[in-house]
This record gives sequence, C-alpha cells and structure tokens, in this order.
Amino acid sequence: MTASTTQVFRSLARRSLGSALLGSVVLAAANGCIPWREPVSRPAAGIILVEDGKARAVVVLADEPGPAAEYAAAELALHVAKATGLTLEVVRESQAPANGSASRIYLGATRAAAGQGIEAASLPPDAYLLRTVGRDLY
Repeated sequence: MTASTTQVFRSLARRSLGSALLGSVVLAAANGCIPWREPVSRPAAGIILVEDGKARAVVVLADEPGPAAEYAAAELALHVAKATGLTLEVVRESQAPANGSASRIYLGATRAAAGQGIEAASLPPDAYLLRTVGRDLY
C-alpha cells in the first residue's frame, strides 16, 4: 500500500468517525433525547446544545486527544454551527467547565468517560458508544 493510499484510508476512517458521531447526536436530537432548542416542557435533566440564541454545551476532549477525536470535535462543532449559527466551544478536559454550568459532550478517551466505565480502547474499530449522565453526553 502506498503512502497516499494509506492517507486516503485514514482520511476516510476519520470522516466515518466524524459522520457517525454527528449522525448519532443528530439522531438523538431528532428523537427528543437532545433538544436543539427550548422544548415546550423541559425534561428534569437533559442535554441542551443551543438555547435562547446561546451555546449551552461544550465539547470536551482528553488533554492529549488522538487525531480522530480532534477531527470528530471539529466536525461536530462545524455542523452545529451550520445548523444553528452558534459555535460550540471545544476544550481540553482539564479546562472543562464545572458540572452543571453547561452540558458537556465528551469525545474520545477522556478521564470522565473512563469514570463512567467507558474505555474507548476496548471498543472494536469503527464502533462508538453513547451514554448520557445528567446533562453530559459520553
């Protein structure tokens, strides 16, 4: 396999991860799990991406994220911005806001995800896992 072929495969793999992640978030929003805007009656706890013209979520990466997680975060932020006109901030885990101040969307192998029993390294290739805890998405 040539270097350019390898780059193409890596590029496709990153796009697949980003597309799968974005598709999962959009699907969850479409099913009412993640409201894109203020619902008529808000659930007791939920993940709010955008509300009242303001971003209400941040994307959280590990302090030393892998390239796939960085790509997925950029794609998620880009597509939320295209859909809403608002940009979700992407931060490193050590800079993440305190619990309760905003919904946090953890991507990749973060300490917080490991604390919820999610080990990214144990997932098969091209697999992902979604879990909500309170206002956070892992």
